[in-house]
Amino acid sequence: MTLSKQDELLLEEYKITLEMIRHEDSRKANLFSILFIIQGGFFGFYSWIVVSYRSTAIILAVFATIFSVLWFFVMERMRSFIWLKYAQAQSIEKSLGTLTTITNEEMLRKNGKVEIMGIPYQLSSLQKMSVSKTESLLPILIAVFWILIALGGALNIL
Repeated sequence: MTLSKQDELLLEEYKITLEMIRHEDSRKANLFSILFIIQGGFFGFYSWIVVSYRSTAIILAVFATIFSVLWFFVMERMRSFIWLKYAQAQSIEKSLGTLTTITNEEMLRKNGKVEIMGIPYQLSSLQKMSVSKTESLLPILIAVFWILIALGGALNIL
């Protein structure tokens, strides 16, 4: 099969887009690990200072809450950028008419099932959960815990 010059360019853009998705997803995973380690450091430091310096521990909890919210914004920005690249790849697939990798993945994610070359694939309800959304919401969950810790510390001082 011979491709037109435009289709060749679209195919090259598709390859680059998939490589960018892989790169951004890897960056997001690395950043997620780093930020998670920093949160672990906050928890460790908090448990060390809470016994002797309650007001300092409350300030640390507030700082960790702010850090968690900022972490959430960074994760959401990265997730949005990755989804934009997925949409771009899917658009190229539709233009070329022969590639279906991203389209099949999107159908599987949305419907929980897809058929590829006559073979049906189906996800359980637990497998349908979005890892990307879970990763983005984890900082908010941690922020809620820090808020509860700060409030508990403040109530103990009063």
